[in-house]
Amino acid sequence: AELLDKTGVTNATAIVGFMADKDVSDALNLLKGKFRRMIAVKVQSNPRTMTAEELKTVCQSICDDVVVANNYEEAINIAKTDDQIVVFGSLYLAGDIRPLLPEHFQTKNN
Repeated sequence: AELLDKTGVTNATAIVGFMADKDVSDALNLLKGKFRRMIAVKVQSNPRTMTAEELKTVCQSICDDVVVANNYEEAINIAKTDDQIVVFGSLYLAGDIRPLLPEHFQTKNN
């Protein structure tokens, strides 16, 4: 949450994926009010992942607009029209999705 505040990210879209054995609710509560839309996706490279549907249910406690993506490509397509996109949650998600992000999404800070 502090990093988002420092970088000036507001009203962003989040692509999010977590492991099922993590305390997702506590992590998300720190980010309440930071995103206008959240895209829940299953982390494809790890069997311990939370399903996108389960994650959507948890995310709805902090964001009114939560959608499920069936895969990373769909998540990127949903988010691509937005000005600010934040990918967070599992480091597995970050590692999986970064090579798929179009160059115009990537910044010097990622």
